[in-house]
Amino acid sequence: MRLSLFARWPILQWTKNSPEDIFTLGSYLSRDQYGDRPLVYGQAFTSQVQLDREGDMCKPRTNEGAPIYQRKEKASKEEKDSYVVVSRKNKYVYAQNMLFPRMWSPLHAQSYNDWLGGIDGSEVPYDRCGETLMIKMPSQMDNIRFFLSYQCNFMYWRYFMWNFAGRQNDLQGNGELEHGNWISGISFLDNARLGDQSKLPDDLKNNKGHNVYYCLPFVAWYHWFVLAIVSRTAWHTTVLGGVLPLLHDRIGHRYLS
Repeated sequence: MRLSLFARWPILQWTKNSPEDIFTLGSYLSRDQYGDRPLVYGQAFTSQVQLDREGDMCKPRTNEGAPIYQRKEKASKEEKDSYVVVSRKNKYVYAQNMLFPRMWSPLHAQSYNDWLGGIDGSEVPYDRCGETLMIKMPSQMDNIRFFLSYQCNFMYWRYFMWNFAGRQNDLQGNGELEHGNWISGISFLDNARLGDQSKLPDDLKNNKGHNVYYCLPFVAWYHWFVLAIVSRTAWHTTVLGGVLPLLHDRIGHRYLS
């Protein structure tokens, strides 16, 4: 069955995974185009795939996943639609794992080190087909430091406070004190966090993205938040709206180079 209805939805046609049948729709709704990442337990960015010896060779260990279906081309118009299994969503099994892994992408290894100013970690043994190697794994403390400083503070709290306190300028920045931070317009608060803001160059002071709200929207939001909790009015929406973005790890890796 083709989902011709979706041809009327332009927003779905803009995606590379525009659904054409029930199986591609399932893939679209499962967000397969964004890949897979560990949320609660899994590999770190230095983890190595577990190897199994088969005779004189070793092969990566995998867990068999759900089948991937593809529509079979019809030989004639009278032939009914049919689907065949073309692959499976297999996942590698890693030899080293940790709880709540926030630094999991090998592509961002240098970015993790740069952001934390170095990762101490510890070395653990890894059996590569009979050869023992030492793999440096980040510690849980390194993991939590990245979660709090980058994912919570830089990628969540900073965006939140842009709207409820003020914005330094419209430069994205990568943690620098003069680029894209949130500010309140209250000098002693901003200067304590970011240094004397009066000494910034004129082009940054007069940046078109510079806005200050003196934390008034934040104060109003805070009173509403407390009232919602105390009166039990929509408290679940309030809490989940604040927590779920932190657990969505794709957001937490958006601007890592």
